[in-house]
Amino acid sequence: MRTTVILAVGIAAACALATGAPAAANTPAARVAVGLTVPGGVTGVAAQGNIAAAISKSGRSVTIIDAAVPSVRSTMALPDAPSGVALSPDGSLAYVASGHEIVVVDTVTGALARSGAYDNEAMPDRVTGGQKPCVSTNQYVSGMQLRSPATSPDGRLLYFVGDCQEGPAIWSIDPATMLVVKKAFTYSGRGGLGMPNGPLAAFDDQAIVTGVHPDDYCLDAEDCGPTPIVITSNGDTYKGFQYAKGFAAGPFSALTRDPVAGTLLASKDQSLVWVDPASGAQVRSIDGVGSSFTDLKVDPTTGLVYGRDGQGTVVVDPVAGRALGMIMTTLDAVAAGRGYHGTDTGIDLVDLGAGLVPTRPLAVTASIGRAVQGKVKATVTWQAPASAGSSPVTGYWVRAYSRRSAADKKPWVLAYRLGPRTTSVTYLRQVTTTNPKHLALYSFTVTPINAVGEGASGSTQVTAPRK
Repeated sequence: MRTTVILAVGIAAACALATGAPAAANTPAARVAVGLTVPGGVTGVAAQGNIAAAISKSGRSVTIIDAAVPSVRSTMALPDAPSGVALSPDGSLAYVASGHEIVVVDTVTGALARSGAYDNEAMPDRVTGGQKPCVSTNQYVSGMQLRSPATSPDGRLLYFVGDCQEGPAIWSIDPATMLVVKKAFTYSGRGGLGMPNGPLAAFDDQAIVTGVHPDDYCLDAEDCGPTPIVITSNGDTYKGFQYAKGFAAGPFSALTRDPVAGTLLASKDQSLVWVDPASGAQVRSIDGVGSSFTDLKVDPTTGLVYGRDGQGTVVVDPVAGRALGMIMTTLDAVAAGRGYHGTDTGIDLVDLGAGLVPTRPLAVTASIGRAVQGKVKATVTWQAPASAGSSPVTGYWVRAYSRRSAADKKPWVLAYRLGPRTTSVTYLRQVTTTNPKHLALYSFTVTPINAVGEGASGSTQVTAPRK
């Protein structure tokens, strides 16, 4: 396998942008990574210590990586395209969800340790109270499809979500024998909790996951949107079947188990919250982390929290109670101070201590003045980022766009760099249109800069009557 050292350097936009040339895209912060080639690319990663397991959907394989070297230890073909991977607490075994099977791989030898197939498992019939065979939700696939594997902290249980036409269930199996311990059905139709989505937060006695609750009983179609919900595999038994239940906390945009605190860690609005998994009571929170995260990960070695948003990964220190900065890439796994980022050609091992860029500016607003000689005066204001990253903010890129409408493919663009002040006044070309349905549209992005590179952008837009 090929190993490549990658240096991604943040590049400032050229001064010629002030003349109206198109603005350069935000560039990654300076960061050294080691790239390993994996045939078919990498679509999912699990990591413990120096060991990582990377799955490839197109390659239909799992690759074991020794990050200490770094090098690829082995690659093994799978019976079906993989949908998820987890590692045992000691990193010695990789559990791969492949179609309706869990494939267990020895991470030292790369050999198949054992496997379990769950395509013949019975589902409860909600009408008769009896049992019926699992039927896939995909007409081209037979049997149950497994996803989101996660191991309990004590290693005694492996959880995953199994999707059947009658509805999903949160399963737990004994990873030593591959026998089913419990099936907690959620259902996605009337009376059910809905479809679990995202990774499972695995505890010794339960798994917790975000989901979408189907609103079956409302009459107005405009009010029948799905409702976010938190689901736990613990629940009640009815007619011999185990059912999951709604978890009192939430709703959350993302959740995970915090291996340091031993509690549930979740993203709620622009806060991180720690929740007692037994009672659902909030234990603590950190407010103003700058984003509502779509994914959360905790490095058990450092205790740092990594929250994914639309522009990269925000790094939060729970001890200091604040965001430290951003990494301008997404991370599929974190362990032992390293981040893992899957690509179309393989995987990048990212040095998480190589420097952070600022988080996004807060409260970005803009106002448009009266037009004079074909130009309008634009005043943009913002608050400094929640975190400046590894060094203070030295300046901001302000990018302004004037469009005839949101569909305008060639807006007038103005970009310029200024110092650390948080107010900017500029003159934009006035937008003109003859379409009475169109409003003039002015949009602005503000990007902080520190010694490492450009950070995440804050944005706003203003509409004005057509000329």
